[in-house]
Amino acid sequence: MVQQAGWGAFAGHRSKLRTALRTWLRIELRSGLVGAAR
Repeated sequence: MVQQAGWGAFAGHRSKLRTALRTWLRIELRSGLVGAAR
């Protein structure tokens, strides 16, 4: 039971991390494109 709860928390943390990474990537790409256009 405890292990299952821990796994659920881990999965949630992973998805949150993936979302944050995607957002960061989008910002990085946009700033990179702006820098290239300048």
